[in-house]
Amino acid sequence: MHDPATEREQLLHYEEMLRNANQFVTVQRRAMLKYLLRHQVHPTTAQIASAIGRSGSASLATVYNNLALFAELGIVHAIRSPHGDGETHWDIRTEPHHHLSCTDCGQVFDIDY
Repeated sequence: MHDPATEREQLLHYEEMLRNANQFVTVQRRAMLKYLLRHQVHPTTAQIASAIGRSGSASLATVYNNLALFAELGIVHAIRSPHGDGETHWDIRTEPHHHLSCTDCGQVFDIDY
């Protein structure tokens, strides 16, 4: 369920993390963070780029570079596809938990301890 108040609090927290790392909170970064908060289904880099790119606010290179920055800052975790296809899924939920990957559809699911 989507809770705008919680999303706003989380967004402000991530923006603060960027600022504390001496990074600007750009339109592209804010759009990516909002997308990740609203789509916590472990989207791939391509899915994020497609969604953010539709608005014309970010190129594929911008998405890749910012996801790498987000991972470095601990905002997201990269999950490598178990299918060996080179796909990376992104998880904004960074507290400890396991993942389960469907071998048919490739979707990644959270499994709590």
